[in-house]
Amino acid sequence: IFPVVTTLAKPGRLGAPTRGKLKSGPGVPLCVLGDDALSQQWLRINQTALLQMKATCLVAAVRDEAAWRALQSQAGEVPLTPGSFDALATAMGIAVYPILVSPDGLVSQ
Repeated sequence: IFPVVTTLAKPGRLGAPTRGKLKSGPGVPLCVLGDDALSQQWLRINQTALLQMKATCLVAAVRDEAAWRALQSQAGEVPLTPGSFDALATAMGIAVYPILVSPDGLVSQ
């Protein structure tokens, strides 16, 4: 399963919140992050809010099992699922992470 690789998005700044290309949202809060320093910092800052909104996080890039376990430890009770973000990044027109996608499709950082 490792490494998990996303080639069409990378760690970076989103700027202003956007709706992206999708007409609707996922119906549930979804975050996308990686095992990079920016994603780890974002997770630390947003962990309580992610728990409160019952968000699930897609881990779009993680180099190995040790990095996966470290990220799981940092996330605590925030559910993480490893998987490429490429198809969703293309559909949304979003090329950076970490991001939060609200149930109605607003993408923010």
